[in-house]
Amino acid sequence: MRILLYGLPIFFIAYGLYRILKYYIKKFTGNYQEVTGTIVDYKTRQHNDSTTYSSIIEYEVNGYLYRYVENSSSNIKKRLGKKIKLLYNINNPVDSVSLELSTSLIAIFAGIFFLIMVIIYY
Repeated sequence: MRILLYGLPIFFIAYGLYRILKYYIKKFTGNYQEVTGTIVDYKTRQHNDSTTYSSIIEYEVNGYLYRYVENSSSNIKKRLGKKIKLLYNINNPVDSVSLELSTSLIAIFAGIFFLIMVIIYY
């Protein structure tokens, strides 16, 4: 039980940090370039009684349009037309990644909060 109580918050913190580091490592390796995309649609997922949405972001590289589907999903739709920064692989523009900072920060702060609660109450 102790492993679960400490492990779960640490997992959330590590996941959030991983997402942020993954973005910046790709940004500074030289193989990825930043581009601004636009939310054009949503991928809808049904989970029992709830519906979640992942943004579909369209971006242009060398006159060609590409689409990126965010890995995270939410029960709130982001505004269509919203601009999102992406990184794309200059050798393979279909390979792209978004920072999704809000998802990463939520995971980090939730992990810290639960870790503090475990330390205080356990």
